[in-house]
Amino acid sequence: MKYYANLHTHSTHSDGKYSPEELVKIAKEEGYKALAITDHDTATACEPVRIECEKQGLEWVFGVEFSSPCAALGKTFHIVGFH
Repeated sequence: MKYYANLHTHSTHSDGKYSPEELVKIAKEEGYKALAITDHDTATACEPVRIECEKQGLEWVFGVEFSSPCAALGKTFHIVGFH
């Protein structure tokens, strides 16, 4: 099975291991055609990812993973949003 897009990635701008530019290069090497960066509660990596995607010929999808605390359950939920 060949995948078209990776729509859930985290960079060093939140809790990820790789820089935004490294994530794009890895996605390209793995054969993806599109990439969304979905760092926790920040969009600061989106511009570097957009620029690197253009250089590497990948489609870029804007994304953020929002943390939403739920006091009633004592948990935090994560909601991924695109564009």
